[in-house]
Amino acid sequence: MLAFNMSKTKKIAFSGIIIALYIVIMYFTSSFAFGAFQIRIATALYSLSYAFPFLVLPLALANMLSNILSGQILDVIGGFVIGLLTSGAICLVRRIPSKWGSLLIVPIIILLPGFIVPIWLSKILSVPYWVLVASLLVGQIIPAIVGYLFITIILERIVKIKVYKPSKRKAETLPVELSDNNIDNNIPESDIIVSTKKRVFEDDDADEKEEEEDEKIL
Repeated sequence: MLAFNMSKTKKIAFSGIIIALYIVIMYFTSSFAFGAFQIRIATALYSLSYAFPFLVLPLALANMLSNILSGQILDVIGGFVIGLLTSGAICLVRRIPSKWGSLLIVPIIILLPGFIVPIWLSKILSVPYWVLVASLLVGQIIPAIVGYLFITIILERIVKIKVYKPSKRKAETLPVELSDNNIDNNIPESDIIVSTKKRVFEDDDADEKEEEEDEKIL
């Protein structure tokens, strides 16, 4: 199963499921998901944007909606911003031409929320910025590791979803000769080489001349 082989309807349905799952996780972990020291297990779901790029915006919306539980409008708006930045950064990591690119999921989930969330959280809680940075960096370690394992083990090995990186290299097609088999196999005409013979006759001359146009591509 390829992560990209999903219809628009399936993408919308899947996005809704992820948003609901994020909010449910935040609800049941709210006792330690808010405050000066927090562990947000739900942020492990950010890793899904590595396999499903279309989840970048839904994950941002999920974080925004879940932050309503905090009762702080600044936290709600900030939740959307950090959700968009974190899931977006993870999505961009896919472009790295290395099988180790997925490892960057860990520092992204740790560092972005760890350094950005305290910008507004320090104003809400009246706690020094660097104190919150230290606590959030520690708190994000578990979700980051869970997110990485979720992508590399559960999705790729168990569910068999191929988390692939789009290649800029275009596929090269080799031309084939025209035959009945090729026609039956619906091979595009642009890939078929036709060898034709053109005869040229002169007015009073009985001699025939053949000109062969080899490998003329239709």
